[in-house]
Amino acid sequence: MGKTLIRCNCIDQHICRETNTIYMNNSMLLTSEAKDYLRNKGIAIVYGEKPETPAAPEAPAAPEAPAAAETPEAPAPACEPEATDAPCPAPEPGEMEKIMETVITILRDEYRITDTKTLKDLGLKIITRVNSN
Repeated sequence: MGKTLIRCNCIDQHICRETNTIYMNNSMLLTSEAKDYLRNKGIAIVYGEKPETPAAPEAPAAPEAPAAAETPEAPAPACEPEATDAPCPAPEPGEMEKIMETVITILRDEYRITDTKTLKDLGLKIITRVNSN
């Protein structure tokens, strides 16, 4: 299963405006810049599928006009971000270089890979795989 890289330039289409939340499923990855953007905007990140749309309440067989204080509330609107399946636009100039630097830093610091050629090769392989999925 491929992963979708969620960057700042396409993150708005994934945000649920009704709850000020972004729901991250197993096929989505956030860049560090996107995480910073969400944090600065006060948008919650929820790891898991977004909740189902609540069903409309059933009407009684013989409806009576409820008193003003007894008026049932309408169900909460469903979170339907715009065009969630639309591809993100191409990265802005310099963005891929920043991502590549981050990948190489992780490989060097967390996986103790020190060979420059190996770092570049693995970094390109990771970036290519993420972008193709």
